[in-house]
Amino acid sequence: MAKQPDGTYSADTLETGWYNGSRKSEIFGYDADYRERIMTEMGVDYNLLVLDNYDQITYLTRIGYCDIGFATFIMLPVYERCDNCPPLDGTDYYSSACCIDFGVPHAMSNIGLLSPLHTAQSPSRIQDILFSTNIINLAFTLLAMMIIAGHIVWVLDRRENDRMFPTNYFEGIVAGIWWAGVTVTTVGYGDKAPKSKPGMAFGFFFMFVGFVATGIFAGTVTSNLTNGSISAVSPVTLADMVGSTICSIVEYKGILEQQAVTVVLEDGDTLTDCVNDLRSGKVAAIFVDRPILEYALRIHPDLSDKYAITDDPYIPIRLAAQFPKQSPIIHDYNLAVMAVLQDFSFPKTVVDNWLQYDERSLANKVGFSYGLGIALLAYVGTFAIAWVVVFIWRKKFKKSKDTFSKATSAAQEKSIQLQTSVAVAQDN
Repeated sequence: MAKQPDGTYSADTLETGWYNGSRKSEIFGYDADYRERIMTEMGVDYNLLVLDNYDQITYLTRIGYCDIGFATFIMLPVYERCDNCPPLDGTDYYSSACCIDFGVPHAMSNIGLLSPLHTAQSPSRIQDILFSTNIINLAFTLLAMMIIAGHIVWVLDRRENDRMFPTNYFEGIVAGIWWAGVTVTTVGYGDKAPKSKPGMAFGFFFMFVGFVATGIFAGTVTSNLTNGSISAVSPVTLADMVGSTICSIVEYKGILEQQAVTVVLEDGDTLTDCVNDLRSGKVAAIFVDRPILEYALRIHPDLSDKYAITDDPYIPIRLAAQFPKQSPIIHDYNLAVMAVLQDFSFPKTVVDNWLQYDERSLANKVGFSYGLGIALLAYVGTFAIAWVVVFIWRKKFKKSKDTFSKATSAAQEKSIQLQTSVAVAQDN
């Protein structure tokens, strides 16, 4: 891509030809970042030739005119075979795209389908809604609040109000948790209530906390039920495009046939051609590498209103540079790629800079197990800490109570002895 006067980037204005020396910095993009980083790691100076399409790059790399063909090339066996490879006459670039080697993959991706958004009439099941991650997390939050509040009100009120909150731990905690549950749900039976001033102050505070927490929980349940009954908007999958015209490349025809989908391929020379055909209605979708589709949405944001990328079915691909057969530099290149990939932050940085990076699919996959696991760990940990604190307090309280009982017994015994002595003296 070339930088525009307004600060944006476009591949349409990128001129073909040589970009040597400082001119190499005029080219930006996903491939440019990877190329520059790998070449820097190799420690070599190079001349850069920008061509119109992938087939030209592959052809010039095969004949040895270019030492490296760098683009988002997919490692397909058809490119590496030399049998039945046509002669290098320069008349048919596509047919001559064979008999080359690939370096170590510098990126992993998958083939995506940029297809129209459609409304699916598929309301969620009630159990899926009620047992969603956010509702489960909120439910455990309310449970933790009731357990903690039950302990607090019992500690504050057990001495002045042992009729409602018995001094026995388990009986008192059950009563405290019952009071907390009645309070947080705003039911207010009134069968249990704190009487001490600290207990009443805490109860007053917990009423407001319960009102807010219950409101959030009820609102979340209502929202999930509403969203579950609303039709979901999602992109059309490949299985739903039987008989449609799809802009793609001929190499993917075999992949489409393996998916048992009958489509009419419209071979696009460039991404711009595919996007223009999509806008005009000539094709119904674009089936190419996902990074290319993400780039298309990045430079054509208006497409996001009507189209989206789907990975159904998921078809992984490896992206690598091309080399002539028996290339003397492929070994050094592979070492440089492996060194670059040691920096785990670099691929994400490139994706964030140039592609429409979307973490929603990852969140949907791991959100339930990860979010629920963290919530459970937090709540169990909180309860464990509260239980340990109460257990230590009970031990100290029991020890103090035993000491007080012994002292009381000793005083009573001494008093009895004194009374006995007095009675004996009076008899004498």
